[in-house]
Amino acid sequence: MNNIFSTVNIILTLVTIVGGLLAYRSSIARAANEVQERVIAALEAEITAMRDKLDDMKAENTRLRVTIETICAALRSRGI
Repeated sequence: MNNIFSTVNIILTLVTIVGGLLAYRSSIARAANEVQERVIAALEAEITAMRDKLDDMKAENTRLRVTIETICAALRSRGI
């Protein structure tokens, strides 16, 4: 009788250890996926912000070129 209980106890212990290892491995994989998703979302937001800033810089560059052309035209009309 003791021999049966010992065997059952050993089997339950092994199953518990294997189950715990599988759960631990699963939780690590899930955590890694969550971190990866957050990083991707942050990088996409940064790319969007950089594209918006680039568009703003292009608009400002165009405005400054027009201003320089206006100044050059005014200087040419005065003979400078």
